[in-house]
Amino acid sequence: MRLLSRAGAVVLAAALLVVVVHTVVSPLYGAYRWSTAPSLVVAAVLVVALLPATLALARCAGWLEGHPWPRRTLVALALAGIFYAQVQIGWAIRLPPGWDASQVAGIAERMALGLPDDPGQVSYISTYPNNALVVAVLHLWDAFTISRGNPDLWAAAVVLVAGAMTSAVALAYLAARRMGGPVAAYLLLAFSVVFVALSPWVPVAYSDTLTMPFPAAVLYLFSLERSRRRTTTRVALWAAMAVVTMVGYALKPTAVFALAAAALVALVVAVPTLRRSWRGVAACAAGVVAGVVVGTLLVGELVSSWGMATTDEAAPQRLGVTHFLKMGAQQPPGAYNDYFGSYAEADVLETRALPLEGRTRANLDRYLDRVADMGPVGYARFLERKLTWTFGDGSFFAWGEGGMSVDPTPFLVTDPRSISIQRWMGLHGDRYATTFSLWQGTWLVVLLLVAAGALHRGRGLGSAATMARLSLLMLVAFLLLFEARARYVYLYLPYFLVLASLSAALLTPVVAARVRRGRAG
Repeated sequence: MRLLSRAGAVVLAAALLVVVVHTVVSPLYGAYRWSTAPSLVVAAVLVVALLPATLALARCAGWLEGHPWPRRTLVALALAGIFYAQVQIGWAIRLPPGWDASQVAGIAERMALGLPDDPGQVSYISTYPNNALVVAVLHLWDAFTISRGNPDLWAAAVVLVAGAMTSAVALAYLAARRMGGPVAAYLLLAFSVVFVALSPWVPVAYSDTLTMPFPAAVLYLFSLERSRRRTTTRVALWAAMAVVTMVGYALKPTAVFALAAAALVALVVAVPTLRRSWRGVAACAAGVVAGVVVGTLLVGELVSSWGMATTDEAAPQRLGVTHFLKMGAQQPPGAYNDYFGSYAEADVLETRALPLEGRTRANLDRYLDRVADMGPVGYARFLERKLTWTFGDGSFFAWGEGGMSVDPTPFLVTDPRSISIQRWMGLHGDRYATTFSLWQGTWLVVLLLVAAGALHRGRGLGSAATMARLSLLMLVAFLLLFEARARYVYLYLPYFLVLASLSAALLTPVVAARVRRGRAG
């Protein structure tokens, strides 16, 4: 286990250090060409302030841990503030996204209003059946909203997204408490203000935001399971992780990495004592199987009751996994530089023009041809740029999808308060540079803190922390190979924040002690 923990921390650190160095030296942009200097100033201020701030939190934590009700009240108020900020920002900057998010929202709205199915929308769901559960969730939420007399479904969707992301923060807070203690948990709340309370993605009800609680729940449940000894309790927790994962997987397939990493860590830990503990391992495996079955049935029931039925007529339009592998090995032109492995309409048209039989192999061959054309060195360079472009964006590709970058931005509301928020949060707002610098500078610090996990010993290399790092490594590997952009990273934001907070909480006392010894010497 020690080898797996150390190797995972070192490999992840190496990848993230590449991202940080490349982003600082030669940034790769999404929809916004940001200035390096202000972001580095923000990062420098955070680095300088982190040590005294963490030590101050440690002093406060002593009192708060002795007074649980005031502590819980403050945490609840912090979560409520994060939720409230998201709602206010989301209402101000909401707009029809103009890509898949608009499609699923439109389908759910028509169903909630009882309108006839639109043939184009039926074709869309048949082409992208992975969005069937997203449609079902939005349909259920829209129906509830309409039943309460609220016709503004776009505004209601903001509340749903804010609730999902706030619950993810709450679960990450609980996981951070178990993994790194109260100081790590409080730091996580502070980081969450920047990336969740001020999220540019809150007006978009789509899989990236709606799925965020599920990997966070798996991390928390796994941290609980590692501290339990009773087999029945552990089996129940593994079953719960499996149910959560299957629902998350139906919303966003990359959610499965959390359970895969948890299972890998648990198996490695169990190997030395497998002769004595095999019954417990088998029971937990049975719990996972049962959870997978229950989760699959639950998803099927939700889609059957609230989703849109697919048709076989659209089968020729489905793209297949090798299509996304092919698309992950090209770099179409972007707003300010090439985009690496992002969506390419030409690839979609090419895939759909291929015969259904043999399409999988043809796309695989196209991928291999692209790699061969680049050559070993060229492909390695491409992957390094793709890694940086995908993981180095502190806005997570905000305003980069579909027609969201159009100028002027077609916001749905124009009241004075909303216009004021749009100045800070909208892509073309006159204060957006300041907001972006806050995101980008803080994100660079978060990446460095996650990379600092390679310096950890003991608690910082525990099972839950190792599981979180392995989950991120699986995400890195997946996005390096397949279609990618920074929006796809947002789902695992809680993992980054937990690991960053863990590093700050565990390494700050060490650094402070060395500073004191240096002064004394």
